[in-house]
Amino acid sequence: MKRIAFLLAILFAITLGANAQIDEEGGQFFGGSRSISKAYSVFDFGTIQSPVTHEFIIRNTSPNPMVIASIDMPAGVSVTVLSKTIKPMNEGKIIVTVDPKYFPKKGAFELPLIVTTKQNLHNGQIIKTTSVYKIKGVVK
Repeated sequence: MKRIAFLLAILFAITLGANAQIDEEGGQFFGGSRSISKAYSVFDFGTIQSPVTHEFIIRNTSPNPMVIASIDMPAGVSVTVLSKTIKPMNEGKIIVTVDPKYFPKKGAFELPLIVTTKQNLHNGQIIKTTSVYKIKGVVK
């Protein structure tokens, strides 16, 4: 009996672990199935001389609401969160703005944007998911 319960637990964990994927548009699918999941998505702004923006899409593919808990960003980058709470099976948007006047020197840059989300499951468990997006370009 213990063996069957153990095998079912492993099967359940493997099934849940398959939910987090990167979508073709550079957004992260959050299934709420893993405590920490890192996925990389890169957006290249190209050569910039003035502020530029990009919209990242976050999809909540789980049956539970998801909250954007925090976003860590480097200097010269600002973020606008259009949807702090994302309902199940819906999308949220984060608009990233890069302003080259705050960069100390001209040339290439590649910077991380770390997004942490959390979900409260029906059983009271809290799932945190961390995703790293990269933004890059060249300041002229």
